[in-house]
Amino acid sequence: MRKVLALTSMLVLLAQGVRADNVPTFTEWHDMQVNDINRFPVHTSFFAYGNPQEALTTEMKASGNFLSLHGQWNFLGVENADQRPTNFFAEDYDDSAWRQMPVPGLWELNGFGDPVYVNIGFAWRGHFQNNPPEVPVKDNRVGSYRRVVKIPDNWQGRQVIAHFGSVTSNMYLWVNGHFVGYTEDSKVAAEFDVTPYLRMATTSSLFRSSGGATAPTARTRTSGASRAWHATVISMPATMTCMWKTCA
Repeated sequence: MRKVLALTSMLVLLAQGVRADNVPTFTEWHDMQVNDINRFPVHTSFFAYGNPQEALTTEMKASGNFLSLHGQWNFLGVENADQRPTNFFAEDYDDSAWRQMPVPGLWELNGFGDPVYVNIGFAWRGHFQNNPPEVPVKDNRVGSYRRVVKIPDNWQGRQVIAHFGSVTSNMYLWVNGHFVGYTEDSKVAAEFDVTPYLRMATTSSLFRSSGGATAPTARTRTSGASRAWHATVISMPATMTCMWKTCA
C-alpha cells in the first residue's frame, strides 16, 4: 500500500520524533536569536543519486530518488498575521473552500497582493513604523498551504528528505498533524527529515515577514515559493541521522 504524505501550509516537516520542546511558540519569527528549528545544516547544492550511472546523466528529476512537490496546492491567504487559521495542520481540517496556489509560485503574481519595489528603505514603509527588529502583525500577509503527496512504494524503510528551495520569508512545517520544523533565511534552501511522519496528511504555513526580514535592498519584493520544492531519499537506514557527514 502506498504511503501518503499530506502536505499543508502555514509551513511544516521534522528529523526526529516530536518532543515537547519541539512545539512551536509562534514567537520564532519575532526572535532575532532564532533562525531555524530542526532544519538540516545548510550546505552547498547537491543531490543523492541512486548509483554512479544515474549521477552521470545529471538528470535529477529522472532519478528514482526524486519526487517533485510542484503543482497546485490548497491555499488560504490572509492580510494580517493574526487572521491565519491556527489549526489548519489538523488532519481533519476542512480546506474545501480554499483556493489553489501553484508551487513554485509567487503570491503577488497569482492574485494575492502586489509586488513592491524598494530602492531605499524598508518595504513596509507607509504601513507601520520602521522599528527593526520588531516585525508587525497588521498588514503582514500569511499564506497557508495544504496538499496530499503519495510517496513511492520503493521508498519504504529509507530516509525521506523534504527540500524547499526558497520560501519568503519564513515557514513552519507540519506533516500529518505533527510539527516538523521552522526556517527563515528565505533565499537559502531548507531541508527537513520527514521520515517519521509519512502517513496521510501534512501541513505548512508561510509568514511574509520574519525576524530576519529587516535589511533594505534595491529589488522588487515578492512572497511565496520562488524556487523548487521536492522530496528525495538517501540510501541509508532511516534510523541514521548523520545525513551531511560521514556515518560510521
